[in-house]
Amino acid sequence: MNTPSKPPPSKLTPSKLRLAPSPLNPIWSPSLTRVANANMTRFLTALTTSNHIPKADYALAYDFSIAEPDLFWSVLWDFLEIRGEKGNSPFCKFSNDFKNTRWFSTAKLNFATNLLWCSEDKSALKFYGESQTTRALSYKELGDLVNRMAEFLTRKSVQPQDRVAALVPNMPETVAAMLGCAAIGAGWCSVAPEFGPTGILERFRQIEPTVLFTSDHYFYKGKRVEILPKVEQILTELPSVHSVVVLPYDRSLEENTLPNDSWYHLSDILQTPPRNTPFENFPFSHPLYYLFTSGTTGKPKGIIHSAGGTLLEHKKELELHTDLKKEDTIFYQTTCAWMMWNWLVSGLATGSTVVLYDGFPLLNDGRKLLEIAEREAITIFGTNPGFLREVANAGVLPKKELSLKAMRTILSTGAPLLPSQFEFVYKNFPADICLSSISGGTDIIGCFALGNPILPVYSGELQCRSLGYRVEAFDDAGHAVTDTPGELVCSAPFPSMPIGFVNDESQMRYQHAYFEKFPNVWHHGDKITITNRGTVIVHDRSDDILNAEGVRIGPAEIYRQIFHFAEVRDALAVTHTTEDHSKIVLFIVMNDGAILTEELEKSIRQRLRDQESPRHVPWQIIAVPAFPKTLSGKTSASAVRSAIHGTQIENSNALANPEILKAFRLKFD
Repeated sequence: MNTPSKPPPSKLTPSKLRLAPSPLNPIWSPSLTRVANANMTRFLTALTTSNHIPKADYALAYDFSIAEPDLFWSVLWDFLEIRGEKGNSPFCKFSNDFKNTRWFSTAKLNFATNLLWCSEDKSALKFYGESQTTRALSYKELGDLVNRMAEFLTRKSVQPQDRVAALVPNMPETVAAMLGCAAIGAGWCSVAPEFGPTGILERFRQIEPTVLFTSDHYFYKGKRVEILPKVEQILTELPSVHSVVVLPYDRSLEENTLPNDSWYHLSDILQTPPRNTPFENFPFSHPLYYLFTSGTTGKPKGIIHSAGGTLLEHKKELELHTDLKKEDTIFYQTTCAWMMWNWLVSGLATGSTVVLYDGFPLLNDGRKLLEIAEREAITIFGTNPGFLREVANAGVLPKKELSLKAMRTILSTGAPLLPSQFEFVYKNFPADICLSSISGGTDIIGCFALGNPILPVYSGELQCRSLGYRVEAFDDAGHAVTDTPGELVCSAPFPSMPIGFVNDESQMRYQHAYFEKFPNVWHHGDKITITNRGTVIVHDRSDDILNAEGVRIGPAEIYRQIFHFAEVRDALAVTHTTEDHSKIVLFIVMNDGAILTEELEKSIRQRLRDQESPRHVPWQIIAVPAFPKTLSGKTSASAVRSAIHGTQIENSNALANPEILKAFRLKFD
């Protein structure tokens, strides 16, 4: 299936794209005032005024966005007031190969310029650390720090398209460092300091960074954790790094404690004169972020995202789908290792205030974050199903305990938000909240389906598909289906797709990651249902990637540590999902004569925690006699998942030893 010069008509009829009557009642509907004041309404009105759609209706706008991509993205650039040179049409150059489509090929922009246009004294970043550390930067102060960062990096010979790595907490100086890199055209790759040496090196070695940003320590669950010993350890295997910059967590680190003169302190940056010329504009497709997604085999895959694609998509999602405005305050519960950090930071492009938190999110049963929301009058609060579940289980009653009257939107991602969690939010948070479950991924640095301030919320469903994304549910034959579970696909190119994978000049890994199941159609790996109302239900991952309370983890990252133990013959990690949790279960087959003792189990958990991260530690470790094998000798993870969840095993006829599944069922009966 080749993508022609213009995408084909949607396989869904127009009526199926609209919000048809439903027997289900929405759990929330926006007021007329809210609809009238929404950025989305302004955009739909602009489309109507320009005769692109006959009336201000989201379904009509969605139709237009996928039928006329060149025109839609051009109109969107103007509406969102992207700062830069839009260039000449066509703005979308389709290719017979989906992944080689080019967007805004003559456009130029600077990502940092677009996030720092607001030079006022209003707050840009507010930081809360678990240890009671707090600080804030105004837009004026942030702009000054970014200018100094950019000049410092230039003086350290960092060039456009060089890569800069960061092992950092989620704090204002981290944001400034990223923007300093973006300002001079260098690529940014950040990892959370909780990662172990193996996990860090398998990412950073791929990008060969020239500069490493880090901090001296961070706090988690009340403990101070030192970072610098880990940095010294990994530097021995990162010969490309010529400079290390330490951004002190609480400003207490003395300069004279650094190891040698290739290490620099934040004070060195503060003493660097700011750049006094505008930042250079780079091509739309210029590399900005190097993000790592976990695969089921091999090393984590490095995905390269462009400055233009990221900016355009994030501004669309934040301003239109999230209704973020200059007067708003936005927060998302994230670390610097997750794409939601990149997404959150893009909130600066609206002139809003961004709140950062670093530490254990469930301090005082989650009240810590909710108290921050109250104190900062957060209007848009981002979290995940795990947080909401723990808050509910702890008996926290936000509406009674706190004043959250400023909060108007709650976002949740990382895993499907269950109907019971919708019910909890609408019973225990302020009544007029738009609860938006959103779903996308590192792969697209954005969302395929998400919220919408002018549409109703249905329990257990995502409000709509994202403007400009031809999202469909395919059956196994590659046909679009409605009201039936199918594979999440995007059947036409989009600007925030990766510009490539790291060290993948042939594009073979890129091709294999998304285009093997359905030729020339992006296959994402989620099971979804698109309803006849245009809403989306996300069921689960359709591949083997693990979901540890919303954090995606590749099984290979677990296996590479498990096989250090001579007692273990084979291992299989799967996700066990219930209404109450989404956790990793590790099954192991022991070598002859070996048994799974408490001591061995403790050693396995400790190694995973030290070498990978606490997220990699399984909920349960269970010894089994063998794994189900296909007739070709491959272990069937899908059969194990079905067995432990008590669901029908789809491929039992293809198994050489289906009887072994009884051992797995018994563990979860």
